[in-house]
Amino acid sequence: MMNYRPTILFALLTILIFSCKKSNLEVHRNLDDNGKVVEEYTRDINTHVKQGLYSRFYENSEALAEQATFVNDTLDGLHVYYFETGDTQTVAKMSMGIFEGPFREYYPNGQVMQSYNHINGKIKGTFYEFYESGAKKGVLEFDDNNEHGPFVEYYENGNKSFEGTYYKGKEAGELLEYNEAGELVRKANCENGICSTTWKKED
Repeated sequence: MMNYRPTILFALLTILIFSCKKSNLEVHRNLDDNGKVVEEYTRDINTHVKQGLYSRFYENSEALAEQATFVNDTLDGLHVYYFETGDTQTVAKMSMGIFEGPFREYYPNGQVMQSYNHINGKIKGTFYEFYESGAKKGVLEFDDNNEHGPFVEYYENGNKSFEGTYYKGKEAGELLEYNEAGELVRKANCENGICSTTWKKED
């Protein structure tokens, strides 16, 4: 499992500070009322436009809360949020202010919560969701930021809980519901997101 630890990015910051001495960039720090650094980033000396590495820190500790890269005051490149423990919370890739590429969100224990992909700022492709234990919670397809295509949801024991299809963000066609033992307990027909039961297992 990939985890973006802040120590590597701080090493990059050190290199960047050194290079700033030979350019028109400077390192700027925002302080709270107690003089603690809450933000640190490079910016253009004349225009104050952010250029390069940006870091934000938790208010009540020295821990890194967020790190990103700016180009002309716009997010571009890796954008990472951290839990106060230092573990990764979310990882995204930005292309001039637009989500582009893989996105991952993590639980505090380091397990992946969600994993999916952006194309030109919109979610597209297979969306994976997991329980905090690491067990698979759901798999569905996205297109143009909407659920679109087959989906399966799971109980934490690995058995299916629901199975069906989305069409442009709404349930469509047959929906199957299972109990935790994996037995089919209900069938429904869905149209435009409204589902009507067509069969139900007798108790």
